[in-house]
Formats: sequence, structure tokens, C-alpha cells
Amino acid sequence: MDSNGNASANWRTTSLDTSPGPVPAEFSALCEHLRRCTCANGFVFALQCMAEFLNRFMTARIVTTLTSIAFLLGIGFLVL
Repeated sequence: MDSNGNASANWRTTSLDTSPGPVPAEFSALCEHLRRCTCANGFVFALQCMAEFLNRFMTARIVTTLTSIAFLLGIGFLVL
């Protein structure tokens, strides 16, 4: 494989002659992308976090929740 490659390309697929790692341009592009995503999807991200929290909370207590619902329904039917 020709190691010279295209002179206009500013990225590499291997790191044979240098240590691997992101170049400053990649890092700044990643930071910019994450900043834009956070700003654009801030509200949606907050809703997703809340939904995930509620899902974990309810899943961990599913037996207790179902038992409580069954107990309350039983009491309700006995009262009526």
C-alpha cells in the first residue's frame, strides 16, 4: 500500500508512524457536535432520563406494586 496517499486528506486509517489518538480537529468537531446535540435535544433528553428513571423504579418494585394494587382492589370489592 502506498503510504503517501492523497495529499489533501487530513485523516488516517492507521497509526503506524505516530501514536494513536484523536487529532485536535477531531476533538473539536466532536465537542461541537455534542454541544449542538445537547442544546437541540435538551428537553427530549430530560424526558428520556425521567422515563428511564421511572422505568427502573417501577421494575425494581413490580411485585410490591402488583401486590398493593391487588390488595386495594380486593378491599374495594369487599366494601362495595
